[in-house]
Amino acid sequence: MRMRYEIEEDDEYTTAKELFTRRCVAWAAERGHPADARIVAATLDSRHMSSDGRLNHWTVAAVRRAVLEWIPDTFEADPPSPELAGGSVRTVIRYQAEHGLLDPRGEALAELDAAVEVAVGEYPVAVAATSQLDESDIMALLEQLGEFTGDEPDHERRFAQLPIVLPTDSELAAQAADSALVGQMRRLTEWVGPQGRKLTARGYLRVADARELVALLDTGDDVEGVRSSADLPRLGLLVAWAREAGLVRVVSGHLRAVAKARPLLSNPVALWHRLFDTFFDLDYVLFADGGPFGWLCEDVAIDVLNTLYSLPHPMPIIRLQLPVWLSWQDQFSSVVESRTDLDVYRAGCDAALDTILETLAGLGAVELSIGVPHPDFGMDLDDAFASPFSGIEFDAKELRALRRDLRKASPLVRLTGLGAIAVRQRMLAEGREAGAVGELADADPAGLLGVVADHYTEEAARLEIQGWLARHDDDVEALLAAVHRCPFRARAAAMLRMLMIGLPQRPELLAELRTHPQLGPLAVMLMVEEGGLAHDDLAPGEADLAMTESILTLLEVGGPDEVRAQLGRIPAADRAEFAAVIRAAGHPATASVADLEVVLSDVTGGRGRHLRSV
Repeated sequence: MRMRYEIEEDDEYTTAKELFTRRCVAWAAERGHPADARIVAATLDSRHMSSDGRLNHWTVAAVRRAVLEWIPDTFEADPPSPELAGGSVRTVIRYQAEHGLLDPRGEALAELDAAVEVAVGEYPVAVAATSQLDESDIMALLEQLGEFTGDEPDHERRFAQLPIVLPTDSELAAQAADSALVGQMRRLTEWVGPQGRKLTARGYLRVADARELVALLDTGDDVEGVRSSADLPRLGLLVAWAREAGLVRVVSGHLRAVAKARPLLSNPVALWHRLFDTFFDLDYVLFADGGPFGWLCEDVAIDVLNTLYSLPHPMPIIRLQLPVWLSWQDQFSSVVESRTDLDVYRAGCDAALDTILETLAGLGAVELSIGVPHPDFGMDLDDAFASPFSGIEFDAKELRALRRDLRKASPLVRLTGLGAIAVRQRMLAEGREAGAVGELADADPAGLLGVVADHYTEEAARLEIQGWLARHDDDVEALLAAVHRCPFRARAAAMLRMLMIGLPQRPELLAELRTHPQLGPLAVMLMVEEGGLAHDDLAPGEADLAMTESILTLLEVGGPDEVRAQLGRIPAADRAEFAAVIRAAGHPATASVADLEVVLSDVTGGRGRHLRSV
C-alpha cells in the first residue's frame, strides 16, 4: 500500500482507501477512539485531492482543510458532529503514527492535535457556511475564520519531484559569493550610499552618474552618445531589481540605500535568495516595450525552472521553446492575425525565453552551455507528445524537426545548486513533494523507509539509507524491525527492497532473513523477484509462505474482487485444498491473513480441510 497515488489511479487508490479505512476503524474500536468509516475515507480524500496527494503528510493547514472544508462539503446534507468529525481526523493521524505510516517531514503530533482542537471549535461555523450561504458569502466567511488550508484555492495536484542531492552550506556560500548579480548589487548599494544620488525630474539617474555606474558594475551598456539613463537597459534592470529587493528606494527625488538592508548585504546567500524571489516581478523591466511576453516572466518562468529541477543532464533549450510557445499561444492566440504575425510572435517568444534564462544565469540560478543533448531528451517525443505546460499536442512536423535538432550541438541549461534550492523552497511552499537526500537523517526508521519507498529513486534511496545508518550507529536491526511492524504487505515489501538497496551486505542479509519468522516470506519473495532464488529451490513450507505472501499482496493492491477472480480460475474441486494450504502456512501477518480469510470463505463456502500442498 502506497501513501501517494496519482489522480488517474482511481481503482488503485479506491482499493487502498477501503483497506486503510477498514483497518483504521477496527483499530479505533479496540481502543475506544472515535472513527466513522465515512469520515475516515473523506479524510484520506482530503489528502489525496490536495496539491501533493500524500495521504500521510500532515500539517496544521492540512488538518484544518480536512475538518473545516472537506468534511463539511462531503457531508453537506447530514454533517457529523464536531466531536466525531475532528475525532475521526485525529484517529486517522494517530493510526498512521502508531503503525509507522506518517511522513516524518510533516508537523509534530502535538501540533496536529492542537490544530484538531481549534478546528473543532470552528467547525459549526464552517458547516453553517457550507449549508446556508452562497459561494461569495462562504468565501467571505472563510476569510473571517482565517486561512483554512494554506494551499492554493483549487488544490490542483502538482507534479511530484524526485529527490536531489543538495550542495553543502559552504558550497552554497561560495556560489552566492561568486554570483555576478550579488556582486553588482553590493557595489550598487555602496555607490548609492545613505546620502543617495539625485534623480532627474522623470525619476532616472543623471547621465553622468549612469556612465559612472555602468563602468563600476560592468553592465556592458553602450554609453556612447546616450542622453538619458533610460536608454541603458542593463543598468535600468539592475536599479529596478535593487528597488524590488528593497536594497534602495526613492526618497525626495534621490535614490538612497535602505539602512535595514545592511545585514542582507553582508549575507551573500540571503541576498541571493532575495534577488531570486523578486526576479519574477521584473517583467515590466525585462519586457519594457509592453509586448505580450512579460507574462512569461511571471507565470511560465517558474514552470521552466520546475522542469529543470532534478534533471540529471543539462536540458536543451529547444526542448523548452516549443512548449513555452504553445503555452503562450494558449493565452494570446487572439493577437495573432496572420501567418506573418505568427512567425514574428514565435521569434519574440523564443527571444523572451532567452532573455529570462540569460538573466537567471547572471543571477547564478541556471548555468548555460553548448553541447549535444543527452539522448534521453528525445526518447519521449512520439507523435502524441503534448506540452507539459498547456497539454496541447505538438504538430507532427515540428516534432520530427525537434527530434532531428536534438542530435546536434545546441544551447543547454541546467539549474545550479543555488537554483535548485530556491526552486525547491518554492515547491515546498506550494505543498509539493520535493525531497532532498539527507533530510531524513533524523527520521524514525519507519518514516525513513516509508518515504524512500514512496518517493525515492534507487540511487537516492541508497544514499539516504547509508546516511541514516552512519548517523545511527549502523542500526540495521531498527530498520528491519520497522519493516516487520508495517501492517501492509505491499508496503513492507517495498520498504525491505529499498533497505536492501542501501546495504552493502545485501546478499548475506537476504539469505539470513530467509528463515526469519516474520520477515522470511518478504525476503523469499524479494529473492525470487530478483532472480536470486528459483521456485524449485523453495522448501515446501517456504513455497506455501511465498504463495500466501503473493496472495496477500494481491489482496491489498487489487482488492477482494481481484483475489476472487484469481481464485475463481482454480478448478472448483481444488479451491478448498488451496485455501487449506493458505490457512496452514502460518503466515505471520495475522491482520492480512484475517482479511484474506473472508475472501477464502466466500470462494470455498467455508473453512476447508488442511490438505496437502497444491
